[in-house]
Amino acid sequence: MKERAAQAVGALEGITVLEIGARIGTAVAGSLLAQLGATVVFVETSDSGHFAEPKWHSRDQFVAGKLSLRVSILSADDRTLLMRLAQSSDVILRSSDADSLAFGGQPLEQMPANCVSCDLTAFGSSGPMRGVPATDSEIQAMTGIMDSTGIAGEPPRPLPLPLVEQLAGVYAAAGVLAGLRARRKKSDTPPIEIALYDVAFSAMTSFLAPALSEAASVKNSRMGNRHTMAAPWNVYPARDGWLLLCAGNDEQWERICSLIGKPG
Repeated sequence: MKERAAQAVGALEGITVLEIGARIGTAVAGSLLAQLGATVVFVETSDSGHFAEPKWHSRDQFVAGKLSLRVSILSADDRTLLMRLAQSSDVILRSSDADSLAFGGQPLEQMPANCVSCDLTAFGSSGPMRGVPATDSEIQAMTGIMDSTGIAGEPPRPLPLPLVEQLAGVYAAAGVLAGLRARRKKSDTPPIEIALYDVAFSAMTSFLAPALSEAASVKNSRMGNRHTMAAPWNVYPARDGWLLLCAGNDEQWERICSLIGKPG
């Protein structure tokens, strides 16, 4: 068994991923691909500006399992090195709306035709908001996520974690896997785009249905820790402190009733 485990390899063994995106979403995608066995090059620079600060503040988390390469976009030699690395990479993770580290402004058309390119941005490459480098919190506000968080009657609260960026990273990793499969089958590998604005709506599933139906007159708003489609789902005061109780189906509800001595 030990010998067999030692011979085990990841599904993406032999795949090289160049992660140049300054967004947290690119780091999440890179981490997932690294866990699948890919060699991920985590490009770092001191020239990224304020937008990259969240990613660099969590550097230890996002660089784990990757190779680190520190470059400066102000250096012609470093830009050349970066382009050469891109030419030999199987996957490129970028965020063109926020990167100062985008090959020194050189177009991605120079990338190999069989390279899987994934661009993770706020609004994608089309539409009136394309190119606007909105943050995770701004996307939360624009898509209504922030209107669903916090306590009813109180101001909206942004989620303390970059949930939209995290979700976008998962979608990006899935898109890359699909691109690699298409390349293996010798199919076209068109560029992959992940927009935070689009991804954010996947977190609003239980709020969108009434908003888009005849019940639109019913105000969807902040619910605290409650859930729109399940109850009980909240934190409740008990004699010895607070209790988190979530029942997502009938079986869980019946077990709760049994535990509190109220099976009826």
